[in-house]
Amino acid sequence: MKTEREYKYNFSKTGNYYLLDIGQLPSGNFTFQANTTTKGQPQVFNGKFSVEALQLEAYDLTARHDVLAALSKKFNGSLYPKEQIEKLADDILRNPDLKPTIFQTSHSKTLIHFKWLFFLIIALLSSEWFMRRYYGSY
Repeated sequence: MKTEREYKYNFSKTGNYYLLDIGQLPSGNFTFQANTTTKGQPQVFNGKFSVEALQLEAYDLTARHDVLAALSKKFNGSLYPKEQIEKLADDILRNPDLKPTIFQTSHSKTLIHFKWLFFLIIALLSSEWFMRRYYGSY
């Protein structure tokens, strides 16, 4: 899906160069055109660039226990090192806010899916019709 939007930005002069901060863009391919006038002559520069989604978790795989401890404290939780794994189990069992949840899934089928039942009903109705016809109960 190609969407074309036009954004207008102004470059900021910083020392001997120009700077432009366009913020965060969604991932995708982009084209740009820069226009200026130098010594009365118009200057135009066209270019392309692409933005890729960055997954920060893939770059730093180190566990930050200080961050985990700060998060657990902020959200009224607890942090258990691996040596205290049994204390975690005890705290879970003693916590009155944690209740077991039971999930039940039931599947039902309509009678039309039971072919043997369908043919049995047809056979019974046919035999009833035949017996009434034969013995003259009509």
